[in-house]
Amino acid sequence: MNNIILIGFMGSGKTSCGREAAKLSGRDFCDTDELIERQQKMSISDIFEKFGEPYFRELETGLIKSLIGKDVGVLSVGGGLAVTEGNGDLLKQIGTVIYLRAGIDCLVERLRGDDTRPLLSGGSIEDKIINLMNLRERAYIEASDIIIDTDGFSVEEVAAMILSEVV
Repeated sequence: MNNIILIGFMGSGKTSCGREAAKLSGRDFCDTDELIERQQKMSISDIFEKFGEPYFRELETGLIKSLIGKDVGVLSVGGGLAVTEGNGDLLKQIGTVIYLRAGIDCLVERLRGDDTRPLLSGGSIEDKIINLMNLRERAYIEASDIIIDTDGFSVEEVAAMILSEVV
């Protein structure tokens, strides 16, 4: 069974659509952020606050290296994971990489009021999303095998689109 790796900006639907795709296809589901929180016994926000973003990115890379050759099912990765140099190639060794792409307006709507994401705290959420997306978009495209646009689609519809690409 081919592993499915979901990449994209925070709020693009990686976790919710990934869980649904896993359920529909009988695969396992895992999320790199959840796995890191369990390993480190602290939240992503606490890791950022105590150790900084570079440390967190090292944890992400180490985790995906450990998943190469394993049957993970559907894997949702953190929004910045694919941006770290070399991680796109590592993800492709795990499975088919699908970029769930969402537009700025959609992301702003989905992420407004979410205080769990350290890179969006303080200031204009729209400006932060635009700036981060400008830095990340190319990496998402280069790391992906398939791109699925999620704007205007339900979780169930996106999950079905994911599975139609790999099953």
